[in-house]
Amino acid sequence: AFDSRLYAAEDQILTSFFTTRTIPIPDCFSAAKPTSKTSKEIYVGMQGASEFVFSGVLGHFNYTPQLPEIANPVQLL
Repeated sequence: AFDSRLYAAEDQILTSFFTTRTIPIPDCFSAAKPTSKTSKEIYVGMQGASEFVFSGVLGHFNYTPQLPEIANPVQLL
């Protein structure tokens, strides 16, 4: 239940440990979160319902076969 208060509290903890790696979470990180209905729909469509659940378009993204085509140095995670 990604819209529950319990998940919101868990998300704060997970974010501080695994995403920002600092407590408290920096204001700049919080300010960058999607706030409008449209931006939330785009985020969920690409990422999934949470930073910690990959189920959107990016959930099955695999660029490995195209790596030889990249001419510039990049870091792809």
